[in-house]
Amino acid sequence: MTRTDHRYARRGNASRSNAARSAAWRVFGMEMRKIWRPLPVLAALIVLLVGSFFIVNFTYLNNGGADVVAESAEFGPVYDARARERIRSEIDKAKQAFAADMAADPQAREQGVTDYDTYQAWSERMTAGKDAPAIDAYRLASYQRINALELIQSQADIGADELRARLLDQACYTLHEAWDGYPCGALPATVSARIDALTAQYDSRSMLQYNVNLTLQDSGKWMLMTATLCAMILTSFPLTRDRQLHVTALQWSSRTGRRIRSLQMCAIGCSAALAGLFVGGLWAVWLGVRMRPILGFGIDSALYRDIAWFDGTVLQWLAAYALTAGLAAAAFALLSAGIVGAQSNGIRMLLIVIPIAVASACCVNFVIGKYLYYLGNPLNRVLAVPGVEAIALTAMLMLAVGLWLFIVRRLRRRELTD
Repeated sequence: MTRTDHRYARRGNASRSNAARSAAWRVFGMEMRKIWRPLPVLAALIVLLVGSFFIVNFTYLNNGGADVVAESAEFGPVYDARARERIRSEIDKAKQAFAADMAADPQAREQGVTDYDTYQAWSERMTAGKDAPAIDAYRLASYQRINALELIQSQADIGADELRARLLDQACYTLHEAWDGYPCGALPATVSARIDALTAQYDSRSMLQYNVNLTLQDSGKWMLMTATLCAMILTSFPLTRDRQLHVTALQWSSRTGRRIRSLQMCAIGCSAALAGLFVGGLWAVWLGVRMRPILGFGIDSALYRDIAWFDGTVLQWLAAYALTAGLAAAAFALLSAGIVGAQSNGIRMLLIVIPIAVASACCVNFVIGKYLYYLGNPLNRVLAVPGVEAIALTAMLMLAVGLWLFIVRRLRRRELTD
């Protein structure tokens, strides 16, 4: 061949390659449209609607009428010397208000109660049975304020050594169920290193209320479950529908047609990830609006003892939950679609999908999503490393991809007479 012939041959190969890529993109777009049809989308939205009730129900930002977000933001983003001084000042103000309340109470004057200290002494005598209960202080805003501020002091105002001891106790209980002097055994090196890091940043702890962390954990767990189920419902229909419309038979009539199955895998994975990110994004935006004053606060709180594997702000943790929802949705949906395959009708498909969906929901609720990215996650008893939940989801995604590649390879090697 001459040089000109080689040049024309290369151009022809490039043209065929471009045509193949263009055809692949067209097929991929068709597969995406088959997934995002009205009926599957409606079913996914119904799952989202039901899941949203649980998400809202496990949100604790209004605790008995108290605004948990406002309480978290009251003394600033960091529990430092300035915050400690402000808390002491607020306690003094609350005690002055309590003294004024006692001065206005005839029962208190009769019992000789003039301020908070004399009330405490009177309360101890009453408990010992020396006085009859006559002063109802629990309903007073000043009394509730004093109790709340002193609770913050008792939980947060401890030394670095005491903090380390409490974190060690928490780790022993979490991993070995050892508590109050029971032998703990050796902790994993990763856990010890994390405790050292948390102790080292003693002066940079935030003042997030307990219910803020609990809201992230509990509502986030339900969000992950909802995202996973939405993705599974959305992506369960296309293969069965193809078989009902005899599209599968046409695809299997040639080896070129069988290659479409790999594009279907990509479309299912992308659609599931998009569905998970959509649900996770809605949840993150909804909570982000409610937590706007504390989005920049660190997740490591002086008022919360569970050990988080990562630092970062509330905003970053919301984003991490949303990204994890996308990963979980892709992993579970791909694995489910690979197991279910193309059934002869929708009833057979649902009979297989529903048990898989229940098992997936239990896995997310009791394993993956429980105390996500905290030491308390059950997976840390097997492998105590930061982000073990994401590692498990990635492994599950790789397993699902491997299953699909096996299916695609088996189809491509079939003879046309099959």
